[in-house]
Amino acid sequence: MLKAPADKSRGGALSRGKYVKITDDVVGSMFGAAMGSADLNNDGLSELLVGAPAQDDLERGSETGALHIYLGGDVRTVNEDIRHRIIVSSEDRSRFGSAIATSDVDGDNFPEIFVSAPYEGNGIGAVYILSGFEINEMVISKHKHKHTPLATLKRTQKISREEFKTFGYSLQNIPDKNNNGCDDLKATNEVIGNGAQIEASQMNIQWTVSGNKLEEIRCKEVLVKLTIETSLHCLILLHNTVTDLWLTEFNTRWAMISSQSSLESSLEVSRHCTGKDCDPDLIVDISWPLSEDFYQLDSSDSLSPLLKVRNRGNSSFEACVLVRVSGAPVLQIDCGDYIDGYKCHMPKPLKRNAGYEIPITFNMSQPSTQQKELRIQASVFDFCNQANATSKEFEWIMPYKVDIDQILVKRLSFISLLCLLSVVITF
Repeated sequence: MLKAPADKSRGGALSRGKYVKITDDVVGSMFGAAMGSADLNNDGLSELLVGAPAQDDLERGSETGALHIYLGGDVRTVNEDIRHRIIVSSEDRSRFGSAIATSDVDGDNFPEIFVSAPYEGNGIGAVYILSGFEINEMVISKHKHKHTPLATLKRTQKISREEFKTFGYSLQNIPDKNNNGCDDLKATNEVIGNGAQIEASQMNIQWTVSGNKLEEIRCKEVLVKLTIETSLHCLILLHNTVTDLWLTEFNTRWAMISSQSSLESSLEVSRHCTGKDCDPDLIVDISWPLSEDFYQLDSSDSLSPLLKVRNRGNSSFEACVLVRVSGAPVLQIDCGDYIDGYKCHMPKPLKRNAGYEIPITFNMSQPSTQQKELRIQASVFDFCNQANATSKEFEWIMPYKVDIDQILVKRLSFISLLCLLSVVITF
C-alpha cells in the first residue's frame, strides 16, 4: 500500500483513504513477496520493484517467477500499463523474484538490480545481476506495457554454485566493509559477497612512493584505469565463511560495463607495515572563525574554534586527545570531563589519513579585562589506555583586544540609566 492524495476517481489504482493499492491479476503468483526501490532512469523518482516468485510461464514451466517494475510518478496512476514493466524468467520452479536488492556496481549512475531465484537448478539457487544501463535502455524506455524475457537481457550476469542450496533466498545491501569503494552484498547460507576491483587483462597502473629506506616506503596513491571494455568496475565475489573459498572462476564480463560506466577509481591500498610505521601518528590543528589574529572583546556572545585531528600513521584504535582551556568558560564540547580539562576519544578505528573534528564553543558574553588571551592546549595520545603513555603537545593562543571607546560608551550609557532611575525614584 502506497500513500497518495485523496482521489475519488474509480480508474487506475484502488484508492482507500490516504493509500493506493497496487494489484496483480495473476492468481497465486506470490506478488509482493519481495520489494525494493531505486531510481532506474535518473529522473529523480524511485521505481518500485516487486517480486512475484510463483508466477507461472505457461510455455516453460510453473513458478518460474517475475520481477514487476512500476515507474515513478503519480501513485494514483501506478497501475496503468504505461507505468508497468515485467521481467519474466523461464526456469521451471526457480522462483525468480524471491529477493531483490539494488546497487550501482559500475559507476554509471544506473543502479544494477540483484534478483534471486533460490530454487533454480533443483534447489541450488542463483542470483542474477541485471545491468542498470540495459534495464533503462531496453525495459524502462519502452513506452508501453511490456513483458521482457530474462534470457533476452544480454548484460545479465548469473551467480550460482552447486555447493550452495537455496542460494539467494535473502539479499541485503550492506555498507562498504573492506574500504574498496564498493557496497557489499550479503546473502543467506553464510555466504557473503564483497565488492571488489577486478584486474582486467590490460591495465594502466600509476603510483607514487616516498621515503628513502625500504621499511619507510608507503604507497601514497594508486590509480587504476580499465582500458578494455570487457572488464568491469566493481563486482561481487562470493566468500564462504566456513571454507574460505573464493569463487574466481566467473568470467571477466561479470557486471559488464557500458559506454556510461566509470572506468577510474581510487582506493586505499592495504599493505604490510614494519617498525614505527605500524603505529598511529595523530596531529592536531585548529581553525578559528576570525578574520583577524586577535579576538575583539565584547564583539560576540560566543566563539567556536574547531580542533582538527588527523592520523598520519597506521589505523588507531585507542587514541585520545586531552583538551585544556583558559581565558573563557566553555559552553559546549563533545568530550568528557577529565581532571583540569576534557578527554576526547577518537573513533575506532581512526584510519590512516582520516580526520576527526572537535568543535568547542566558548561563552564570550561577559568579557573580563583580567584575561589577556584565550589559550587552548591539546595533548595527543596515540595509545590512550597504555600505562605511562607519551603524548604530543599542541598549543594555540588567541590574544584579546579591547576597544576602549566602545567600553566607555557602554559605561556612560549604564551610568545614564542609573541616574535616570535615581531621578524617577526621587520624584
